[in-house]
Amino acid sequence: MPITVPSDSDLSSSAEPMEQSAGAATYAKLAGVNDITQMVYVAGSLGCIGGIAGLAQQKTARVGNAYGMIGVSCGVGGCLAATNFSPAMWPVIVGLGGAGFGTGLTLAKKVEVTQLPEMVAAFHSLVGMAATLTSIGSHVNDCDHFLTDPTSSVHMGAIYAGTLIGIVTFTGSVTAFGKLNGRLDSKPLELPEFGKVNKPLL
Repeated sequence: MPITVPSDSDLSSSAEPMEQSAGAATYAKLAGVNDITQMVYVAGSLGCIGGIAGLAQQKTARVGNAYGMIGVSCGVGGCLAATNFSPAMWPVIVGLGGAGFGTGLTLAKKVEVTQLPEMVAAFHSLVGMAATLTSIGSHVNDCDHFLTDPTSSVHMGAIYAGTLIGIVTFTGSVTAFGKLNGRLDSKPLELPEFGKVNKPLL
């Protein structure tokens, strides 16, 4: 089956679900709908699951792409709806979001089909970095909570898990990117005398 490159109109129409879902979450927040956050999170989860299922086959990939964008944008919208930030933060949020969107769109238009795996690996490393920084920020922001709340161990466990998963994702994705574009050797990286180190650990 021949591979077709999407045109600018295709990219614009594909971005509509993302814009609509994020806009709906923001409007509901401004309208005072208090339980919108959980509703958006549920919609985001279903969108991501539908995106993964759709991207599994080429004939449903376009629909899966739309579902994936709905899921991710709902997650972003739910996060914004749950955060009671001051109006002065809107320019920062819009500016950083616009910069990220513009960078991703520019790279997506320039990348070749054969370079998609390494682009995914590079972007996935940013996901791991974001998870790690979010976990660290959550710990720094809630220091008093850990000292006074007896149930804070659950939160602390989530922070440790998020930090560990984020670091592993980041380093693994960077390594995968380096191997896919030829900057790193594809042979396994082994420490000298690694056998002597592993045996006592077993």
